[in-house]
Amino acid sequence: MATKSKEELIEYVFRSLEVMTSHELPSDETPPADLPEQSVCSELLKSTDEVREFYKHLKNQH
Repeated sequence: MATKSKEELIEYVFRSLEVMTSHELPSDETPPADLPEQSVCSELLKSTDEVREFYKHLKNQH
């Protein structure tokens, strides 16, 4: 895997998040009533933690 700068990595992560969220929930749709915002936020936080771990893992390889 090519080494990416921190900025590129962050940009990539945000693009990925955009794709994931827009893919699951088109902007013209409202979230289902049984899906509280909190669960969405916790899912995003979980993803952020995974990304952080992945980034640490990448940094440790160099």
